[in-house]
Amino acid sequence: MPAAARRYAALLPAVWLAVLGLGMCGPALASEALDAWRAEAARVRLVAENDVPQAHAQAKVLRASLPPDATPADQVRALNVLARTETYSGLTEEAANHAKAAFDLAVQHGDRIGQAESDLNVALNSINQGRFDELIRATQHSVTVLEGVDRPDLLGEAMLRTAVMYRRFERFNEAASIAVQSMEIARTTNNALAMTYAHQGLAMAYEQSSRTQEMAEHYQHMREQSRAAGSRLLEGFAVAGLSVVSTTLILFPARLAEESTLTTGHADCVDASCGHWSWVSSP
Repeated sequence: MPAAARRYAALLPAVWLAVLGLGMCGPALASEALDAWRAEAARVRLVAENDVPQAHAQAKVLRASLPPDATPADQVRALNVLARTETYSGLTEEAANHAKAAFDLAVQHGDRIGQAESDLNVALNSINQGRFDELIRATQHSVTVLEGVDRPDLLGEAMLRTAVMYRRFERFNEAASIAVQSMEIARTTNNALAMTYAHQGLAMAYEQSSRTQEMAEHYQHMREQSRAAGSRLLEGFAVAGLSVVSTTLILFPARLAEESTLTTGHADCVDASCGHWSWVSSP
């Protein structure tokens, strides 16, 4: 177990003894302990975007150290953080079981954020499992359940996963449309994660239509936003996208000139979210 996780685990018994042994001070200390646990849950979730093995070890400690006064939403959070690290680690069965447990508990207590986080874990894990029925259900539900919820980061990921689902079933028009919608929403929030996902979605749409220049621009913006969000994982995806651009330009040096001639005006169409998407699936 990493040193940080060991230190956190070692402190927990002392915290609970202090909470239980100080009478009238107990409720205040219990509240502080719960706040500390929630802050740790947020930290471990961010670690998962940067160091998966360490995050997985810490997520197991996090779940085992749930405070006595933890709410059902806290229990759901612990399960979802663990499921995300398991998904990233390729532990498909464990991830599926914990994501389902989180979803069932979240539904039982009306926790819409918990349901969405579970849906996103399922959307990622279902591809590894080859469960495309689960992919469709989870992506569609994740967007619906977040209506009216102020979590632009989750909505941005939900819309990206939906776009990926549409691409997998060769529904390229729908994928491009939701990518544009995601960017429109992200721009109103100034949330780095939401912007990262939105740029990734548009980069994928331009890649599908062989629009190398615009694809490169959005992967570059994705890289910048992922750094602001503190996600090396997403930055890695952006770098991988940029490497595809470099390879394309090396192998097909005439493509940029051809694109400039054949696709003038389409970039404005995308940014303005016009209603015609036939260019997206063009060769």
